[in-house]
Amino acid sequence: MSYTVKLVQQRPNTGVEFFNPSEAVINKLEEYKSLGKIISYDLLSTSADQLVRTLSVVYNSIEDYTSAINEDVFVESASLRELYCDDNSISWSVEQVE
Repeated sequence: MSYTVKLVQQRPNTGVEFFNPSEAVINKLEEYKSLGKIISYDLLSTSADQLVRTLSVVYNSIEDYTSAINEDVFVESASLRELYCDDNSISWSVEQVE
């Protein structure tokens, strides 16, 4: 059964850049996709007012998601995201949908 995870960022205005995943993160997503652990991902879904961005990843299973979040590149990215968002007044949440 697939498992979807969404990272939702809301910035205070369009003058503030969203946090963007690094090339290493994108490469790891591609690796997981080629292994069949990720069904799809969308990194650029932005609201009409350009203030909310949703990054969605559909994993093949919850086990594949659990494996991914323990990868060093994703752990480091989560820490960097938290710092960046705090420093730039961006609110964010991670939503998990089974």
